Amino acid sequence: MGLNSRLAGFVAPDKDKAYFFLGDQYVRYDAAADAVDAGYPRPIAEDWPGLFPEDIDAALCWPDGNVYFFQGDLYVLYDWASGKAAEGYPLPIATMWPGVFESDLDAAVRWPGDVAYFIKDAECLRYDVIADEVDGPPTQVAEIWPGVVEAGIDAVLVWPTGIAHFFHGSGAYTAYDIAAGSVVDGYPRPIEGNWTGLHIESTRAGLRFGSGHGAGS
Repeated sequence: MGLNSRLAGFVAPDKDKAYFFLGDQYVRYDAAADAVDAGYPRPIAEDWPGLFPEDIDAALCWPDGNVYFFQGDLYVLYDWASGKAAEGYPLPIATMWPGVFESDLDAAVRWPGDVAYFIKDAECLRYDVIADEVDGPPTQVAEIWPGVVEAGIDAVLVWPTGIAHFFHGSGAYTAYDIAAGSVVDGYPRPIEGNWTGLHIESTRAGLRFGSGHGAGS
């Protein structure tokens, strides 16, 4: 696997599954069962035709049901209905997403209200989905989501319950109540033991999915 230690993820268009990517592997998480599906992790290259085979920086599910994947200064449009990357990709982020951070995104997420956010380091950009353009200059993460730790955000997934989960490179995650506009009491918490079957191990090469033991959530 590659040397990337960044977790990426998104909630599928039908909202009953979530997908997490790390190194050259991925897992599928069942929202109703609150657990990773049996048989995972699996190699990205075997199940995602045309997608980056490893080291995905960020993933973003769009209103049309397609998913954008970002790696370095490139991105791929993945046609969800056909189950493969669209033809002609990857393409440069800079030429197709003007105003968005041009490389090395930490996370991206579709937010309620026709808005998306792109996160890099402690800053984020608000993106107007309807106008299809960046909406204003970069803003500090702490100004948008009070109480969320700015440093080390690897992925953000908005759950069907209205809770946004911020995953941090430290192995912790934060639950944010979108309606209340605040972090849920008792967070951050460790990923291990709270996301059944989602085991992340540290190696000399970085982070990877592991077999783990026990259950949580």
